[in-house]
Amino acid sequence: MTKYGKSAFSMLAIALLALTTSGCAIMSKADCIEGDWRSAGYSDATRGHTSSRLTPRINACAKHGQSANKIAYQLGYKDGLADYCTPERALYEGSRNGDYRGICPVDTEVAFVRQYINGLQIARNDVTQRFFWLENDLFSARFHRTRSDNDEHVKRLERRIHRLDNRLDHLRSTRFQINRKIALWTARLENN
Repeated sequence: MTKYGKSAFSMLAIALLALTTSGCAIMSKADCIEGDWRSAGYSDATRGHTSSRLTPRINACAKHGQSANKIAYQLGYKDGLADYCTPERALYEGSRNGDYRGICPVDTEVAFVRQYINGLQIARNDVTQRFFWLENDLFSARFHRTRSDNDEHVKRLERRIHRLDNRLDHLRSTRFQINRKIALWTARLENN
């Protein structure tokens, strides 16, 4: 590894450590002191989280000597659900292969889940299209590797083939995940 490679690696490691340790605290001391529990509930709902996130928030603030306003949190959460549980949001979440945690109220859930499944089908079609393009690239790289007499060119092609294989494996896994979500939510719709 070069001198610059080690420096870049060290900086990346430090950045990842900072991200992972900062992500552990669900509420900072300043957040607890400010105590905007309604906004916290609204934020959790509009991000698709369950209201069970209130418990770690309460525990985090207790460590700072602050108490929670559960009623304000629940009111904010209810407002957030009204904004989250829309067919438009469902289509968006599905099309980006987002997770739906079953948080919508009964009166909006069926419409939400239908659109969520439509979005998942869009995501699956996108993954399938990318998969076929990469398969074509892989076929081409393998073909050119067998025809090349240049060792350096063959090495470059082998590295490309390896990268393409990895990307195809990732897309297979993603497609499997999406199919599993579609099956799960379709079954739940049929059982309602």
